[in-house]
Amino acid sequence: SHDVLLLAAGRPVPGLAPGLTDMPRLKRAACFFVRTAMLRPGADHYTVLGLEYGFSKSSLRLHYRMLIRLTHPDFVGNGEAWPTGSATRINLAHDVLSSATLQADYDRKTQNFASAQPCCRASSACRSWQHIF
Repeated sequence: SHDVLLLAAGRPVPGLAPGLTDMPRLKRAACFFVRTAMLRPGADHYTVLGLEYGFSKSSLRLHYRMLIRLTHPDFVGNGEAWPTGSATRINLAHDVLSSATLQADYDRKTQNFASAQPCCRASSACRSWQHIF
């Protein structure tokens, strides 16, 4: 999801061929993914910020800043439509995941909920949204 956020933010993606002729289309596709997958209703804090368990503080900061620039009403341009409350959800996810105490409490609560679900973050095979695709 890091590369998707870079594309959505219009930033260069390491390893992506420079000078692609259809960068605007890639950016729109990345924004669509952020809107429909990462910011879908009911998404957990890790998904909202595009992070895995064990993320680094620098990844948290970078993902948070890119998402806020994309979705905050003060920064949105060109009539981009983002789900209502996106910036609020991003801020909440950042607040929880940036605090070791709040993150531990959140992980404990979501693991208890997820253990009752058929596919969850509780198992090592399901720690990423990528297994769905």
